[in-house]
Amino acid sequence: MRKIITAVVLSSTMTMSAMAAAQVNVVPPNFSNTWVEAKFVDYDSNADGFLFEGSYGLDKNLNVIGSLELGDTNGADYSILTGGASYALGLGNLSNLDLLIHAELGFGQVDVGAGDDSDVGVIFGGELRFTPIEVIEVYGDLYYGTVWNSDLGLEIGGRFYATKELVLSLGLEIADNDALYLGARFNF
Repeated sequence: MRKIITAVVLSSTMTMSAMAAAQVNVVPPNFSNTWVEAKFVDYDSNADGFLFEGSYGLDKNLNVIGSLELGDTNGADYSILTGGASYALGLGNLSNLDLLIHAELGFGQVDVGAGDDSDVGVIFGGELRFTPIEVIEVYGDLYYGTVWNSDLGLEIGGRFYATKELVLSLGLEIADNDALYLGARFNF
């Protein structure tokens, strides 16, 4: 219980600090922050599954975020559920570059033969989004997570805008358990 309370306090403190710091000279974000996305995930540890993510913009900068990952690792089913907030802002006068600061609480569970293995943790990070041309977006998300173990990771990838609403994505996550993502996003 103490671990959950500590995770919630840390997550809230980081999010509020980031929002307060960003209030100094807030520039509206250049990208949509209301979307849903489905991805296929393939880990280098023989695990694979599907990741469902979403973001809902409460205003121009503040968003509620969450994800659900369901998969299989060496014959055992696993699930990871996250929920939190993000704060998006445009960087200076650049109309094609955003910074997204995020903080989430995560719960992971693996169903093993004799029972379940579960853990609660937090995820903090910052993602840069950049569009070198109108239909291509590249991104990089540097994060720190504590679900099952403390891990610093980097997710890099690209998104292709088939239309303004439909976006195809490909990404690589470099962490203790590297992963390859392939998915589709729908912007609202």
